Amino acid sequence: MPNYIKKIISENSISIVVCFYIEQNNVVEMGKKIKKTVSNPFGKFIIRFFPKIGLMNGYDWESFLNYYLKKNYPDVLMNMNTDPEAGMYVAFYDFGIDNEKKADKLVDIIIDFIENERDSLQKIKEDGKLIQWNHN
Repeated sequence: MPNYIKKIISENSISIVVCFYIEQNNVVEMGKKIKKTVSNPFGKFIIRFFPKIGLMNGYDWESFLNYYLKKNYPDVLMNMNTDPEAGMYVAFYDFGIDNEKKADKLVDIIIDFIENERDSLQKIKEDGKLIQWNHN
């Protein structure tokens, strides 16, 4: 499994947690490309001079993943809760066999998205304006 994602089952088997570490280099680079893809010309100008603005935080990833999952994998969203942060996106489910399958599928979806950059950026280009981006 890539170093930017991990599935954890809590010690007391209460929950299944998917941790997406968004500060790993390849995820940071993908986030920059996503921001450039969805930014208007002024936004691209600002990103060029203030590169940190071009980084995607956990809230940005949550906005994207909520849209993407709702459109393509609504079953994965069922019973899923999230806790986005500056350096990480966390999704969690109550413990159970069906929810563990959803967590595994979420891990696969995220890996596929990061590893297949060209296809992923094309999807963002097509749907970027439909995504309700978080602007924290």
